[in-house]
Amino acid sequence: MRVEILGSGGAVAVPRPGYHNRYNDEARERGVPWQRRGPAVFFHDANILFDTPEDVAESLNRAEIDTVRACFYSHWHPDHVMGRRVFEQMNWNLRGGESRCTDVYVPERVRQDMKKYLGTWSHLDYMESLGIVKLHVIAPGTSVVIDGFTITPLPLAEEYVFAYLIERDSTRIWIAMDELVGWQPDEALKGLDLAVLPSGVCEFHPLTGARNIPADEPVLQSEMRFERTLECIRELAPRHAVLIHLDEPDGVTYDDGLVLSAKYRADGLPITFGWDGLIVDTNQPG
Repeated sequence: MRVEILGSGGAVAVPRPGYHNRYNDEARERGVPWQRRGPAVFFHDANILFDTPEDVAESLNRAEIDTVRACFYSHWHPDHVMGRRVFEQMNWNLRGGESRCTDVYVPERVRQDMKKYLGTWSHLDYMESLGIVKLHVIAPGTSVVIDGFTITPLPLAEEYVFAYLIERDSTRIWIAMDELVGWQPDEALKGLDLAVLPSGVCEFHPLTGARNIPADEPVLQSEMRFERTLECIRELAPRHAVLIHLDEPDGVTYDDGLVLSAKYRADGLPITFGWDGLIVDTNQPG
C-alpha cells in the first residue's frame, strides 16, 4: 500500500503569515519540504483523500494527483474541511462535457457536526446537487469497501473525531488525522504496517529541549502532548509510524525531522517526522 503525506502541517501554516524567524523564513525561501501545508493524506492504491484543508488544491497539484475517487473526513474542524471547494475545481466541467464525481464519506457523528458548524454539510449538499460529489453517511460500526480495500472509521477518545483503518489481506494502515488527546491504543491495532498520527503539541522542542509553548497556555490542557504520542507508538508497535499535524508553534523543521527520525530509529522506534510529499510504501522494508 502506498500512502502520501500531502500536507504535514496543522492548523497553523508554515510559513505563518506575518511571522519572521529562522523557521518561517527558511520555509518561505526554500518551499516544500520545509514548507508545511494543512493536514491531508492520500492513499494512492484507490485514489482516496483524507480531509481537505484550505490549501489542499496546491498539495494535489504539487503531487500531480489528477483524480480523487473518494474522500473520507475525520471531523469538522476548519483546518480539515475548509478546502472542500477543491471538488468544484477538480470535478465541475464548465467547458462542456461530463463532470467528474467524487464519493465523499462521512461518519454519522461527523455529519451531525458538519450540519452545525461552518456550513460544511450544506456546501457538500450543494456540490452533490451539481453532480460533482456523492455523499455517503457511514453508520456506526460499519465499513466501506473500495477496490477490495476495507476502510473502517474508528472513533477516538474525543467522540467527534475518527481515525480510519485500511485493510486488505494481511496489510493494515491506520490514519489518525488529529485529536488523539485521551486516546488509549487498542490491542487490536498492535502490529500495524503503518500508523499515521498527529505529533501532539511540543511544549518543548523535541530536538533542542527549548520551551516552545508557555506553561500556562490552555492548549497544553486540551491537546495531546508529544511525549504521550511517543508512548502510544511504543504501545502500538507498528512497523512504521509517520508523524503529521506539525504546527508552526512546534518549530520542527524538515531538517530537524530528519535528525529526530534517525535518533528515534536508533532507539528502536520506527518513526518518521512527516513532510509534504513523503511517500510510504508498505511493500518496502523500513
